[in-house]
Amino acid sequence: MKSLAIQQLTAESFAPYGRVIEHLDHPCTKSGPGWVCFSPVDFMLPDAPLGVGMVHCERVPEELEALERHVSREELLWTTTENLVMAVDLPIHLGDEYARPNADTTKVFLLKAGQAVILNRGTWHSPAFT
Repeated sequence: MKSLAIQQLTAESFAPYGRVIEHLDHPCTKSGPGWVCFSPVDFMLPDAPLGVGMVHCERVPEELEALERHVSREELLWTTTENLVMAVDLPIHLGDEYARPNADTTKVFLLKAGQAVILNRGTWHSPAFT
């Protein structure tokens, strides 16, 4: 078993895996009494139906058993109320159904409440955990 340190999430450190979205990186586009809007902060351009899911996150296990990937689409992960950790690996060999993630290139990132990431097509990833 390989132990992985949790990395700070920055646009530069996450670039091989996808994009980081933080509203503070973008100018306010609209506001009113009690609210501020930052839109758009990024774009996803699906060429297939866009699915939306919600995940209940639990405590990170001692050992990750598997990572998954989606070669046909990007994936948005947005943490709203809690900090989360997620393991990711490089999106390579997209056409190879026997490809597997590589423990030597896998990283674990801390996503702070309010942050979001858009995973590149084919980025290996774990579920997000608290």
